[in-house]
Parts: sequence; C-alpha cells; structure tokens
Amino acid sequence: MYTLIYLLCLVELVCLAEGGAFYKRLISIPNKAFDGELWMGCTALPVDPDQYVVEFHPLAVRGIVHHMSIHVCDTPHSTADVWDCVNPTNVCGDTGREALFEWGRSAPGWKLPDYAGIPTGNRSRHLVLQVHMLQEVKPSSVDGAYKFSGIELTLRDSRPQYEVAMAVYGNTGYIPPAVKGFTSDSACVWDSNYTVPIISYSVHTHGRGRAVTAWIYRNGTWIELGRGNPGYPEIVMDVSKRNMQLIPGDIVAVRCTFDNDDNKKVEFRSEHGGEMCNVYVHYGVPHEAPHDVRMMMCAASAQDFHWEDHFDTIPSRASDPSGNTDQAYYVKLHGLEITHY
Repeated sequence: MYTLIYLLCLVELVCLAEGGAFYKRLISIPNKAFDGELWMGCTALPVDPDQYVVEFHPLAVRGIVHHMSIHVCDTPHSTADVWDCVNPTNVCGDTGREALFEWGRSAPGWKLPDYAGIPTGNRSRHLVLQVHMLQEVKPSSVDGAYKFSGIELTLRDSRPQYEVAMAVYGNTGYIPPAVKGFTSDSACVWDSNYTVPIISYSVHTHGRGRAVTAWIYRNGTWIELGRGNPGYPEIVMDVSKRNMQLIPGDIVAVRCTFDNDDNKKVEFRSEHGGEMCNVYVHYGVPHEAPHDVRMMMCAASAQDFHWEDHFDTIPSRASDPSGNTDQAYYVKLHGLEITHY
C-alpha cells in the first residue's frame, strides 16, 4: 500500500467559449513513489459524463520516464492513491477500458483540431494514468522542473463536430534470427459505410524497427498515409490539414522493416524483449456512429501474410522512412533525436 499524500489533480477553468467551457485537469504521480520497488504505477481521476478531451500535455523530467498512458475506465482497478499496475489487467476494473493517449521518450503532446474531441462517455467514469518509470534511476534524485510525472489534459463540455475513433494495425508471429530488412505486413479493408476524415496517426516498434509506413490502397492506386523511423519519440502526427479520408472499400496497409542482430527469433509481443509493429490511425466519426466503427483492429501474421501475394505493385518507399514526411516536420519543429530507452 502506498500511503503518499500529495496533490493528485488540479482543476482550472481556462476559457468560456460559445457552446461550453474548456478546462484543464492534471493527473500525476510523484516521482518519489517510484524510489522503491514500484516501477509501473497507476492513479485515477474521476471525470463527469459527456466530456471531450481535446489536448494532452505531458509533464515529466527527461530521461526518467519510459512511457505514460491515459485510459478511461468505468472503474479503476484500485481506490488507492497509487497502485502497482505492471499487470495490464490491473489498470481498470473488470469492464470498460479504453486507451486515449500514449506518450514516451520526450515526445511532444497532442492537440486535436477544433472540430474533434475524444469522448469520455455518457456516464461518470475515471481517467487512469499509467506511468512506466525507468528502473535504472532513482526518480526523486534527478533534477528537473517537475517532482511528478503526469499529463495535463484540456477538456471541453460541448460536443464537437466529430468524435475521435481509432484503428490499430499490428502483427503476430516473429522476426527470424540474424536478419536485416525483414518486413512484416498487415492490410485490412475499410468495410464501414462511413466516409471519415483522418485526423492523425502514430507509429511504434521496439528497438529493432527501422521503418514503419502506412498507405491507403484505393482503386489500384497507393496513397501515402505516413512514413517514419520508429527510433524517434512516438509522435501523434496531425494530418487533418491534408484532408485525407477513409472511404468504403479502401484498404489500409502497413509495413514495418526490422533488423534483428540476435541469433534467435523475436516474437511479436508487448513485453520487453519482444517486438511490435503498430500504426495507430485516429479518425473522426459522428456522434451517432456505432461502437464497431470506433475501434478497429487489424493484425496479420508476419510469416503468413505478405503484400506481394495480394497487390500487383508495392510502393517503392515501403521500407524508406526518409524524405519530406510528417515525422521530419515534427522532428525539426521540436528538435527531436533518435533515442534508445
């Protein structure tokens, strides 16, 4: 049991706008909570019904936090101020867990376009912050601007034009031993009846990833959604001004490229030592859209599914993260560097 007494959250009304209010909530855990055996901790914050998150602003000392994530839960796993949540089932209660945002490696935050927001639900729920602290440091001993690690959220209480939904693309299987340039593919048809605007995307692998690219295949033509080097901090890249859409019949296709220097195969799994190939695509849906349009999952076996077996052509830059990309813009804007923790 962690019996720390601290200021868990702050509420500040920041502006009143036509149709409702915008306000900030800070959810955080003191760094000293991680000085002992705890290295992945959670804390909860109640949230009123019918609220919409419109901005995530991470606040953490550089180099001590591996990643932080925000979830919305019907009930938190625990009523303690801080609890151990290494086990992914120990974040929320038995029902109603939805991922909102994940941050790591000193990446910038995420501000949604004015027309969009992430709904917290039509009933009182809880926001749960999960902090994964690096185990090689004593967090409270590191100098920095903050004595806590957390995320400041901006919410609105009026309904935006679009509610944000997410599609997740990934792989199962493994990366063979001692291989350079191994590719893992996935592709799924957008079989919804909705035509939706694409708002943003992010890419994610562990340390062996060299490139992640995502494409829309429409009527025999490849449309680049995004390309990136996953060694950079994981950025949620706003592409709303590109006016891209997913229309019924589109195929969204993702390719990751890996170098495995180990003499053993590496399984696709979320734990340390494994690998991941993920693209998260955020898009807008109307308020009345059903649940099955709001969370889409697409996964394929790295051993059994290959683009070459399903498409007549392959984009020439399918394994190339370089050039004038969305990621290159954000790297320059924020002075980001490739990191390896």
